[in-house]
Amino acid sequence: MKALGQKRIIIALFMAAFCFCMATIIYAEDSNKDKPVPKPTPTAGIISTPLPTPVEPVNLAQGKTVTVSSVEKEELKGSNAVDGDIATRWGSEFSDPQWIAVDLGAKYVVNRIIFRWDEAFGKNYTIQVSDDTISWHVVKEIRGSMGGADDISISAAGRYVRMYGLDSGTSHGFSLREFEIYSY
Repeated sequence: MKALGQKRIIIALFMAAFCFCMATIIYAEDSNKDKPVPKPTPTAGIISTPLPTPVEPVNLAQGKTVTVSSVEKEELKGSNAVDGDIATRWGSEFSDPQWIAVDLGAKYVVNRIIFRWDEAFGKNYTIQVSDDTISWHVVKEIRGSMGGADDISISAAGRYVRMYGLDSGTSHGFSLREFEIYSY
């Protein structure tokens, strides 16, 4: 009997302690409900990894091999359009059509092309891709360009990318300061 009484006392003490703890928790939650939640602070043993820095897109055309339909004069060669220097340019003969093709060296998915035109710009032209320079596929047709910089979004895959100029915006052929190709 004596053991039964001690068990009841232990259970009663346990129940009293449990009720006291629950009341304390409820009171603490109730009294802190309008206070801002503090920000967690780093603690020892937690390793924080910084977010990666965004990578600038790379102009795939820069420095690559270029083939052109014609040149106005020797110093206006096709490689000027991919040299990264806005002061140089490719200039075609004064006739339509004319084209410039870049060999990327490998097949890429191309998402963006920027043509930085000189005064003699392409008014109407197509963007084409190829894996072999024999079969060309038109991936974008541009009509009514006003020159300056044409920033074009596309989705195409190929090793070779060509601007095929149908109509120049002037009587001076086609002249490109830079032919930029990007893959994201």
